[in-house]
Formats: sequence, structure tokens, C-alpha cells
Amino acid sequence: LFKELKGEFEAKGLGVRALAFTGKAAGELKHASGIHSSTIHSFLLHEDSMHANTVYVIDEASMVGSRQLHQLLHMAEIAGSRVILSGDRWQIPSTAAGKPFADIQDDQRTASTYLTDIVRQREGSAEHSISQAFVERNAEKIIDALEKAGAVHYEPNDLQRAENAFNEVMKDWKNTISMATTNAQVREGGDRFHAALME
Repeated sequence: LFKELKGEFEAKGLGVRALAFTGKAAGELKHASGIHSSTIHSFLLHEDSMHANTVYVIDEASMVGSRQLHQLLHMAEIAGSRVILSGDRWQIPSTAAGKPFADIQDDQRTASTYLTDIVRQREGSAEHSISQAFVERNAEKIIDALEKAGAVHYEPNDLQRAENAFNEVMKDWKNTISMATTNAQVREGGDRFHAALME
């Protein structure tokens, strides 16, 4: 997407610069799009202004706190440059104060575009259906897609259900999240998982 945007903007005589919260994200962005990229921290440390006739793409914008985004937008306003915020508000939140990326979308006074097509999984596959349901944030569709994929199992017996959950978590505890209905169940399950891991 950014590679296409770069071509469009440069054809109009505009420069393009990319900023990302992490060095890894900046490197991946540069590699994939060919846009000169750096971290936001590095940019704010070494640059005291933005350039006119330049579009600044801020990737993973959900990670940017209010103070940093204010600095960047203030610089853009002074220079007369444009800023595009890109990211997924539901993924990694900011570690700094504020959630400006989500707030801007909620305010609805700034133009927003949403990408909803899943391209990482083959269309028609169970993974694609599940991913699409999560993108739409539709709980009913998510459960339906998981059920169709055979990923939801119902066990009416409380003791057997707890045993099944324990065994599933222990198969791959680093990549598994276990949820329970009550705080007591969470405590009991947590105590059991910790004891097993200590062993």
C-alpha cells in the first residue's frame, strides 16, 4: 500500500517520508515501500521542522502518545506538510499517555479509510473467515467461524471442562490464553498452571 502511495505522491511532485514507533517497523516499512523511514524518536531528536510539499506517513499510529503526536502535527502545521496516520487501533496501544489515534477516528472530523480485506490467508479458508470476523469485531461471527473450523468445544461437565482447559493450555502455554467466567475460576486455574510450570 505504501509503495503505491509513494508512486502516487511522487507523481504529483510531493516527497514522502515515513515514521514509525519502533526501529523494526521503520526498517520493514523502508524495505517494503522504498520510502525513507526512521523512528519517531530519532526524527524528533534530529529534526526541528518538517518540509513543505512532503507527506509524512506515521505507521503503527496506535502506539504514539498524545504528546508525541501533538509535536508532529504542530511541526506539520507550521511547515504546511501533510500527515497520514496508519495502523490498527485495536492492536498495540500507546505506552505513553493518551490514545490520540483512536480519538481522531472517533471524532470523525478527519477523513479515515479502512482496509477490511484479508490478504494473508487464502480466501475461503477457515483462517480467512476467522480473521475477517475479528476485523469486523463481530462476536457472533467470530464464534460461528471458530465453530465451523472445529476450534470450539463444549463440555457440560464442570470438572472435565476445567481438566480439558488445563491440558490445552499446558500443550503450548506460551502462546495460549485461558479465560474463565468468575474470579474464583481464574484464581484456581492460575494457581494450578503456576504449580505445573514450577514442577
